[in-house]
Amino acid sequence: MDKLTFKNYHPSVLVFLICLIVALNFEFKILWETILGYKMSGLLEQPLIIITSSSIVLGALNIFNRYCKWLWLLNLLGLTDTSGNYAGVVTSSYYMDDDPAKGHIKLFSKLQIVQNINAIKIEGEFFTDEDFTNRSSYFISSEEEIRKKPNGDFIITYFFANRGNQLHPDDKKYSLNNHDGIGVLTYSPMNHTLKGYYFNHQRFSNGEINLELQSKIL
Repeated sequence: MDKLTFKNYHPSVLVFLICLIVALNFEFKILWETILGYKMSGLLEQPLIIITSSSIVLGALNIFNRYCKWLWLLNLLGLTDTSGNYAGVVTSSYYMDDDPAKGHIKLFSKLQIVQNINAIKIEGEFFTDEDFTNRSSYFISSEEEIRKKPNGDFIITYFFANRGNQLHPDDKKYSLNNHDGIGVLTYSPMNHTLKGYYFNHQRFSNGEINLELQSKIL
């Protein structure tokens, strides 16, 4: 999240930043001419001007990306603040004791989203009890992406690396092994809910996710 990227920036914002750098070139040309005491007209001086203006703009963006979570800046990028702690139920494609008559396995999940202007990061835990005491596995996301839908909701897509709790009583029964996968969630700004699915690569399984916001991260 600290690395400066532009993947969440709308093309119109990128065009504005380029125009800003170009405009600053003229301003810093005057500034450097004042400092150096002569008119800068050669090609050798141009890199100095471009580096100065670009460094200031990119430096300011880097500060915003790391520390600033102002809602109006997210809106400027066409995004919304999804940061928070969520909790709910995850329904696995696996059956209880591998018996379809017993229904699908249900796990209780906690999920945390940390977001800045640059990116989002997701961490989650899965528990076998609704008191959230017996953790069966956890995951950390990578390669996250958030996009706005025409109806105002947001699609969050992420890859994850799930790490199973080898000491959990269900480990031998359900093989809580380490595995990777992909999650696709729909965030509703109106209801503050996350709903979607996950798909495991190695285990060839999937599940349904239904979470609600419990608290915001300031």
